Amino acid sequence: MTATMQQRSSRLARRLAIILLLLTTAGSALALVTRKVQSQRRLLDYYRTIQVNLSAMQENTRRLNDRLNRFRGLIPPEQGRSSHELQLYRRLDQIRTDLKPLEMQVQQIERREGVTRVGFTLKLPLARYEAAVNSMGRLQTGPLPLVTFTAASFNSTSAGDFTVEGSVLLPLLPGGQP
Repeated sequence: MTATMQQRSSRLARRLAIILLLLTTAGSALALVTRKVQSQRRLLDYYRTIQVNLSAMQENTRRLNDRLNRFRGLIPPEQGRSSHELQLYRRLDQIRTDLKPLEMQVQQIERREGVTRVGFTLKLPLARYEAAVNSMGRLQTGPLPLVTFTAASFNSTSAGDFTVEGSVLLPLLPGGQP
């Protein structure tokens, strides 16, 4: 009986080992499938997030392009094709044409702190004071190069004119473009 019990015990042990091996294999397979499903869910969540962000990024890019195109519309077409000095002198010419000064003194061009600048002094007839102030306002709100008027004074020696000081500025963007 011991031999039969031993055989039976060894068969049961083999069956138990096979069952344990199958259960371990099934448990490992179940764990791998669970991880795979969780990974796929995370990937699907990432994909949805990317889709939402993509449409938001496309909308932001479209808005930035619109703003860039509007900004480019403010810059005259000849702006990119001419030198900085030429652009400054063209603006000075426009100032001379608009304000019609009795005298105009132009200083040398300076480059400092990312800005190209040229200063000027105008002697204007007092009779054109109102028209000059209006023209100065239009010039200050114009496109690049920028015009700033820094000082105005009435000449005490003659009652027929006043002096205005200012400068024309052309800021430089990174890469050297105005």
